[in-house]
Amino acid sequence: MNASVKVMLNPLRVNKDGTRTLVLRLTINRKRTYISLGYQVHKKDWNQGDRKLYKSYNTITYKKANEDIKDKYLNALGIINDFNKKNKPITFQGFNNKFKSITTKKGVFDFYDYVINELTEKNKVGNAAVYEQSKQALKKFTGEKDVKFTDIDIAFLNRWETFLWKSCSGNGISNYMRTLRALYNRAIDEGYCDREYYPFKNTFNRSGYNIKKLETKTQKRAMTEDEMNKIISYQPPEHSSLFDTKNIFLFSYYTMGMNYIDIANLKWSDIHEGRINYQRIKTKRFYSIKILPPVMEILDYYHDFSGGKGYVFPILSDIHKTEQQKKTRVKIALKKTNTELKEIGEVVGIENFKSLSTYVARHSWGTILKRKGVSTSLISEGYGHDSEETTQIYLDEFENKTIDEMNTKLLS
Repeated sequence: MNASVKVMLNPLRVNKDGTRTLVLRLTINRKRTYISLGYQVHKKDWNQGDRKLYKSYNTITYKKANEDIKDKYLNALGIINDFNKKNKPITFQGFNNKFKSITTKKGVFDFYDYVINELTEKNKVGNAAVYEQSKQALKKFTGEKDVKFTDIDIAFLNRWETFLWKSCSGNGISNYMRTLRALYNRAIDEGYCDREYYPFKNTFNRSGYNIKKLETKTQKRAMTEDEMNKIISYQPPEHSSLFDTKNIFLFSYYTMGMNYIDIANLKWSDIHEGRINYQRIKTKRFYSIKILPPVMEILDYYHDFSGGKGYVFPILSDIHKTEQQKKTRVKIALKKTNTELKEIGEVVGIENFKSLSTYVARHSWGTILKRKGVSTSLISEGYGHDSEETTQIYLDEFENKTIDEMNTKLLS
């Protein structure tokens, strides 16, 4: 029985970003199948003659990737030779079983790095940071010792959970576990491990590790209308950072709880004909919000400084060019804003001032409107948090006029 293997870019499918999956083409008696090697590669970055990635693929990781590709190719040849020596008939299933049993030996931390590098290359720095945090948490548990996917079973996950409870909340542990689960699923999809080892609970593994048990409802935080009026009436020194903090908080409140990261990225080009039109960074949903008088007053103030060009608020500027630079700057600015909100809350006499944050403006928007009698078909308590998806389904059914009228009730 004739069998051969070849490393190549998948000739049958091009990914949306123009890359192709690097595959092992297995041919048995003139019939072919393709096995993913776990790399998404542009044609210009692949040297078919030498079966190697060019440096242009990734100047940092290409050498390590080439070693991995070479190892897999040699392993594939070894499997075929083994079948031939034993005079056993080779089948696609038989080859796959042996090949996957070899690739399960790939270290989990290596695969973390592989995914992190890919996300970083695509400027998805937020997602890359999530994977990095999960990896570091797992490394602390293992004492920096690498583990294989086959090492991660229910007992392993239970021990890690117990370890994490010393320093994390249930939701924090859940985030680490969900990230590892996503990594494991990716490893299965790309042929690095077999589904039979999958340790997490799903439709096919009812007795697997259950992440949902970790998730706890975060205590809801919202201000009363009287407390909000205290913030509105507060008069910090003009042009001070406290003045900016108050403006950002109220801007969020009057714009249907716009998130801080969206406020930071808002540009004057997003504002026209009396409306703010933007795409929320987290969910990619588009919003069109009528500019209420308090919002117009805030916009007029910052327009005088910027001349109506670039970013609206003094959080980001042209010096923040890369996604990583923007993310770092927003993180630092948010921390300062939340600290100053607590200072303002203490000054104006808000009882629970220590809980004040930009998120409180978002949650208070929905809560105060609900207390004003707005239908839960338009707004639910915790809008954009526990039930954002459900609320958005309702919102999509109404025209802007209906939502504008709802938001205007904040002024009554």
